[in-house]
Amino acid sequence: MNHFVAPNSIVRRIWGTADTVLFIFAGAAAEFALNKAVDWLYFTGRLPADPLARLFSTVDYARRIVFADRAGAERAIDSIAAIHAAVEARRGQAIPAWAYRDVLFMLIGYSMRAFEVLERPMTDAEREEIVTVFCRVGQRMGVPDLPTSYPEWRVARQQHLARDTAASHYTADLYVQYRRHLGGPRYHLLRLVQGLVAPAGVRQLLQLPAGFYIAPAVAFYRHTRHWRVSQWTRNAMLPAAYRARIQALDAAPVALAEPAMAFQPTRRCPVHLATIRPGGLLAVRRQPAQMVRHQPCTQPMIRIQKHYLLVASLLFLLEILIALFAHDKIIRPYAGDFLATIFLYCLARGLLSAPPKKVALGVLLISYLIESLQYAMLPAWLGWQHWRLTRIVLGSHFEWADLLAYTLGIGLMLGIERLIGPICRQRRRQPAALPR
Repeated sequence: MNHFVAPNSIVRRIWGTADTVLFIFAGAAAEFALNKAVDWLYFTGRLPADPLARLFSTVDYARRIVFADRAGAERAIDSIAAIHAAVEARRGQAIPAWAYRDVLFMLIGYSMRAFEVLERPMTDAEREEIVTVFCRVGQRMGVPDLPTSYPEWRVARQQHLARDTAASHYTADLYVQYRRHLGGPRYHLLRLVQGLVAPAGVRQLLQLPAGFYIAPAVAFYRHTRHWRVSQWTRNAMLPAAYRARIQALDAAPVALAEPAMAFQPTRRCPVHLATIRPGGLLAVRRQPAQMVRHQPCTQPMIRIQKHYLLVASLLFLLEILIALFAHDKIIRPYAGDFLATIFLYCLARGLLSAPPKKVALGVLLISYLIESLQYAMLPAWLGWQHWRLTRIVLGSHFEWADLLAYTLGIGLMLGIERLIGPICRQRRRQPAALPR
């Protein structure tokens, strides 16, 4: 089959993952609001009426091009050109070529930025491939003066950002529509993500919050996104009207999906760190992997361990006593944080079937995230500083010593696990004594 985008292309990986598409979506929503050609989108009335649907339309067309064969991709590109030609005929003007380039450059830039924020740094070859794919789209549409390499694109991108973006009444109206369609909490989350992925000039024009406010949360999600609780949290934050469409972004469009391969590489369960075998069986980690179809992990996510829950209960009571009766400058602020991290670790170990190191990393990242939210003064920024529950959960001020207390608490628990873990495993392996 003659592909427009190779099946193993980094472009397919980016546009076949809901998380990266959502980050591209967020960045494009910011830059669309500043683009000087945004009046064309207002001319049709679709963008102000439902900006989410309009942006989803852009995403759908991009995915149709990425996952179709060459003939199907070219048909999709030609249909885009026909739609634009009809709009030009209705308005009696031609959409400027620089506006087409702006959209292509936007898709290139946010594809790279979203992948690097959520996955890893890109290689030069991968950047070149992204530029090549989207410039081929522009060539099919007849867009002139497209770059031929990644360095050329970088220069052209900076020139377009400086020349073609400005705040206007369309900008203010679009953000009003974003807030109306998303609601307050999701709107603030959108602006935080935009501050993380948008170029500096866009952040300045839109007065977006700095990206480091949400960077710890994104780093935590990046390491735990395969956990069910992370997926549940992400899905809960999505608008209900678009939840099914967003979840469908994790796969190729149904009509364009490749035929299933007879053999695929084995994969590892991200929580239990074991190789997945046919029938969902978990093999020994060092056993050679076979080329088999991926099966879901059958090991339960929840596993009650009473001794951890007992320790967590005792620590919870101790924390209450410290909160009620300790008013000094050592035990309450530092010993309390030290024990709070151990409490969270024991609670997680008592409920989750996950290795100690993964639980420790998750708890430590949560603790760091809470402390970073104090540093960013998020409760004050959201107007929650007067809520007692917020002060209890997030605290009131940032201290570097708190980070040290969290780290020491997790270090202590990992040390204890290393000492008593082999003893517990040996006892579990011993057969029970037969009754006489």
